[in-house]
Amino acid sequence: MTIFLMPMEPLEQRYSIQWLKYFQDVFEFNNIPNKIILGESFDCNLQGKFFLDPIGTNIWKLTQLTNLLKQFDTIKSSDTIFFTDLWNPGLEVLPYIKALLKKDIKISGYLHAGTYDPWDLTAQTGMTSWAKGLEESWFQVCDKIFVATQFHKDLLISNRTVPEDKVKVVGFPIDVQGLTLQYGNIPKEPYIVFTGRKSIEKGYQKVLKLRENNNIIVSLDKQRTKNEYYDLLSKASGIIAPSEQETFGIGVVEGMCCGCIPIVPDKLSFKETVPHLCRYINENKIQNYINSAINATDKDRHYIQNFVKKYQYQTVINLSLIHISEPTRLLSISYAVFCLKKKKINTIYITHNDTKHTITNS
Repeated sequence: MTIFLMPMEPLEQRYSIQWLKYFQDVFEFNNIPNKIILGESFDCNLQGKFFLDPIGTNIWKLTQLTNLLKQFDTIKSSDTIFFTDLWNPGLEVLPYIKALLKKDIKISGYLHAGTYDPWDLTAQTGMTSWAKGLEESWFQVCDKIFVATQFHKDLLISNRTVPEDKVKVVGFPIDVQGLTLQYGNIPKEPYIVFTGRKSIEKGYQKVLKLRENNNIIVSLDKQRTKNEYYDLLSKASGIIAPSEQETFGIGVVEGMCCGCIPIVPDKLSFKETVPHLCRYINENKIQNYINSAINATDKDRHYIQNFVKKYQYQTVINLSLIHISEPTRLLSISYAVFCLKKKKINTIYITHNDTKHTITNS
């Protein structure tokens, strides 16, 4: 089986460039046959509210799909088309071609957001009326749908018709080890950072209020390179996210990798990604959590860093590949999958770069 990877457009300000490197790393280590399908490069014009370029992202996806179709004759029935973002026009085109050419290709990928989430920009900008049916058709044609948290899965299946067994909770690929080694042991300064968008669902108005009496830096107040962004996190004592909606919270988890103490509400996906001692129940107590973050010990920060090791990218991607391979067995990890099913155990181990990673079957 060959995996045809359809990566997101490469944006310095997001995680898409890193993800491509992560997948290439895992494919090479596991000797997995693969082809990377790219789209047409473009000058990105990020919209602050959306954190994407609405025109540019579609130029990338449509030219990427064209490049895939140009080599469709080489794709076999056992192959998998893997989207790193399932909001993609390919989910309409591929089932059509698949049916007419009678090629039983598999379609899988990561689902980040959609109109099933009333807080998402797609719903907030009025797309639900036409996108609801479209999304449900996508979910029907996908063989596996990967989400980062159980909260996200519950949100999806409670608002859309989707076969529950298709939706797999795998986490979110992050280079936890790399961030911790490079940025996790830098002396902290007495400030808190907010990395979310300046929107209601990310709690921006609450941050502005808290900022009146606290040193809180809003990362989007100025343009930063990825290294500048991580440098900001590395020196911050804490990271705050008073969100009304969050299906993972990559900024918070990256901050935790860098040793920031998280300050988040006791709800949403934070119940899975953040230790309970860092989750507030009463908003009136947020100041206490800010003070604790400023005064946290090195031991506290190391505990936070260890808590997010489960999102190390090899662990997350390998788990995704196991789920893809379940009926067809994926080369070097097929024996692990066989043992997982025969022994009915919930955990296997894959060693990468001399590090043993725990993989839990969902």
